[in-house]
Amino acid sequence: MKIKAGIAFAAILYLILLPIASYSELQDNVDSQGNIYRVDKNGNMYTYGNPNIMRQPVSIENLPYYYNETLNLINKKHKFAGIIMGSEILDLPEKSIGIRVSKWSIGKILAPVISESELNQKVVVVKHIEDSNIIYRNRLYNFELKYPVYFRIFAELAGLEEGTMANVGFILTDPAKEEPPVNIVIFAKKLEGNTSLNNFMESWPKYPSGKYTPLNSPFGGNSIGHKIEWLEGGKVPFAGEQMFVIKDGIGYCIMLSSPKDKYNESQKTFKEFLSNIRIYKMSTLKYISDDDPEVKSFLKEKTSQKKN
Repeated sequence: MKIKAGIAFAAILYLILLPIASYSELQDNVDSQGNIYRVDKNGNMYTYGNPNIMRQPVSIENLPYYYNETLNLINKKHKFAGIIMGSEILDLPEKSIGIRVSKWSIGKILAPVISESELNQKVVVVKHIEDSNIIYRNRLYNFELKYPVYFRIFAELAGLEEGTMANVGFILTDPAKEEPPVNIVIFAKKLEGNTSLNNFMESWPKYPSGKYTPLNSPFGGNSIGHKIEWLEGGKVPFAGEQMFVIKDGIGYCIMLSSPKDKYNESQKTFKEFLSNIRIYKMSTLKYISDDDPEVKSFLKEKTSQKKN
């Protein structure tokens, strides 16, 4: 489906986003994330507007595709898929004025479909890609992760109505090596009253056959960590680490595990993953107004260049 020509700001973005090569006839092309699109002889991009639950998150590198596809998803009445993709564009870091203008333009598309306040209520988790890593942000439970694109999410649950629990899990599998997977799970729970760190930790189920050894926690102050060895029939098939953290009324339990004989080499992955967890109150997703001085200045300059 082609973008409607009547949408003026969409046309402006063709001056901003990455250039597209011209072809004498329409043909399928594939970007670096595996997204398929078509281009005509004038360099106009055509995307299909079909929801794809297996797609990779939005990236700056392939922003032209995701911008076009957001428009087409909404035009083809795939409202939810379009909102999610548009939210990922809104979440991108503003490494250039072009990205800010793209965000402004996407806001113009999303605003008639969903208000800014509704967007922040309904779109809790937003992801985008930066430098071969996925940035995962959960605004309901105030935590951010960074992990390689080859991580696979195996579970993600959130009691949105009650607002009580989030659970996100990963299996690390390196496609270039035949190695056992590393399991990583993060639980976030809104706590009642003045729950202490010890009370939160004691409320968590313990493994009857587990051996617990204290570890230093990388999260400082109100946190604690330990190594766990799971004993089964006198053997220790799995080993891992568990961290408990409390911040701003939310308790976090972070579990990392791997086969016992791979524990030492898995520690590098554990350490890197833990260093890429940020717990903080992040800003809401925002639609950029027409009065934004940076956007106005940029569009004025581009319009002037086009006339000349």
